[in-house]
Amino acid sequence: MRKIVFLATLIVAGLIIQSGVFPLFSVNGIKPDLLLLLVIAFAVQRGGETGAVLGLVTGLIQDIVFGHVLGLFAGSKMVTGALAGLIGRRFFGENPLVLAALALLATVVHSISLLLLAGLSGILEPEGPRLLMEIVLPEALTNAVLMLPIYYYVRRIVRQGNIFLPSAGEGRFPG
Repeated sequence: MRKIVFLATLIVAGLIIQSGVFPLFSVNGIKPDLLLLLVIAFAVQRGGETGAVLGLVTGLIQDIVFGHVLGLFAGSKMVTGALAGLIGRRFFGENPLVLAALALLATVVHSISLLLLAGLSGILEPEGPRLLMEIVLPEALTNAVLMLPIYYYVRRIVRQGNIFLPSAGEGRFPG
């Protein structure tokens, strides 16, 4: 139980930092997505299944707290977490450049899926190319830079056993 509380605390702290601290340092509205970086870091450590579940849970919390259409961030973070886990576990091999490239790619995938879901739900006008150039790519570069310290922090706490996150085939999440 303590390990689940630790994970929940980490997610809530990430949410607070993302919504309360990062906006103070944003440039032209560009700020990192700390919750996405946590999902990617855990997905690389534990695989696509864990990435999908953590992405879904983290995204749902974000949807509820920020009052977005329920499922908007959940769907996007779930897909991104699954892909990051599948790609990261196969190609990462502790190479920091590959990890940064994965964060960049995952941020673009997350943002595009978020834009598509927002467009389908009718809450966003289709401005894809402009948003891609002005917001998505700068945010992806910011996330790529911040991915390394986030990943190594997550790797340390996973190795210390402070968090229970089974990888595929290791068991189920506790109920």
